[in-house]
Amino acid sequence: MPSVDDVLIGNVTSVALLLEDWPDGGCPLQRLTVEISKLGQPGWKSVTHSALPEGELVLTGLSVGTWYQLRVTVYNGAGNVQHTLVFATRTLDGSLPPAEMTNDLGDSELHWYNSALVVAPIVSGVVCTLAAFICACSFLRRCRSSKFTLTSSENRLAYVYYFLF
Repeated sequence: MPSVDDVLIGNVTSVALLLEDWPDGGCPLQRLTVEISKLGQPGWKSVTHSALPEGELVLTGLSVGTWYQLRVTVYNGAGNVQHTLVFATRTLDGSLPPAEMTNDLGDSELHWYNSALVVAPIVSGVVCTLAAFICACSFLRRCRSSKFTLTSSENRLAYVYYFLF
């Protein structure tokens, strides 16, 4: 997770996201998605869904002395990673607004169920387990109600044929 101080430079009504300082894990960044929200308010406003701008992405028109959260999703050859950065625009005298207004979200807002890389295997596993359970129950039900006795290999083969077709 990049540090806010390493990738953001702000003033009274704008902030610049420094993309050349963004950690890429050895794979060059291909594109990014940036969303912004005032801290503590629901909903996100999309800023960009595009290829990487050169050097930095400047967000303007922000409110003076306000805490924000910036959700940045970067995409590269290794996949995608989402980070939430909490920052504040400066007040008119150049200071930061009171810290008690923050709730230090950081990445805690990013729950495991927000990532398809986690949810898809879990859902697939549950569906496959249920399907296997249903097949086993069906097989056992047919086995109990079958007219075949499973004493000889011929009858076993006939039962398998009966069960499959």
